[in-house]
Amino acid sequence: MLAAPALLLAPRIDAAFGATMPRKALAEAILLLFLGWALSRLTPHWRKPSYAPAAVTGATLGLMFWMIPRSIDQTQISFVMNGLYVYSLLVAGFLLSHFWPLLSGVVKVATALYASSMIVGIGLLYASLSTLLCSAFTLEDQHAFGRMIVALGLFLYVLALASMMRWLKAPVAGATGE
Repeated sequence: MLAAPALLLAPRIDAAFGATMPRKALAEAILLLFLGWALSRLTPHWRKPSYAPAAVTGATLGLMFWMIPRSIDQTQISFVMNGLYVYSLLVAGFLLSHFWPLLSGVVKVATALYASSMIVGIGLLYASLSTLLCSAFTLEDQHAFGRMIVALGLFLYVLALASMMRWLKAPVAGATGE
């Protein structure tokens, strides 16, 4: 299973993902998160609830780091940084899969709203600026990536709000209708 992310570092496959910014920073990132999720399904559940907030925070910060323009540039310039990108997103998917279910409803909603808001903010930055932020990609790639992650962030934001509404409507144990 650990060989699958290593394949993404192979020159031809890496070149295919690195050809455009949406492929590198969105498609490859989502693929790596899903591979991390799949890997977590093959491992024993050794998780402790007390580790959940730190694990989810670390995974979220890792995801946000790889959305910074210079971080994305470094994945195109340095094989080592590209390797860090691949394996850190794999670990982020693993951690989210293992520890997200252990968080309380309030923490899940707050984290999801914060992360989706950051995704929208970063997307607006990429989509609206006429200045090239990533030197490894074109301005058109930057704008396309920005529009895509704004849409993704808004979708995640709506999911978080729907989750919050479901959580708020859930009946409280032992409560009466009076």
